[in-house]
Amino acid sequence: MSATFKIVFNGQLYQNTDLTSAQEQLSLLLNIPHSIVVQLFDGKAYALKKDLSSIDAVKIESSLKKLGVITKVEPQRTTVIAQSQNNQIAFTEHSEGTNKHISKSTHKKAPQHKVSY
Repeated sequence: MSATFKIVFNGQLYQNTDLTSAQEQLSLLLNIPHSIVVQLFDGKAYALKKDLSSIDAVKIESSLKKLGVITKVEPQRTTVIAQSQNNQIAFTEHSEGTNKHISKSTHKKAPQHKVSY
């Protein structure tokens, strides 16, 4: 299993970056509504993108830096839990500082099996 990465943002901009312009450009880059982007500037840590290869993470981080947005790339740890008949479910553990995620989750709930006697 190859390593995956996430891009974390906590509302900080580089010096002399216009807040309104950065928010508008971030909205376009991430393809999310402007009203959601505004909420990302509350000082909490958000995963803007996740499940990225190292190359994709560096490319996206570079694009965000050009917008004046300060981010960091963090590794994602994936743990696999074995289920019956070798079916496996993978889930991602996020660091304590990243408490919210805006990207859509691809995780599925494990099917519930009922046993009758």
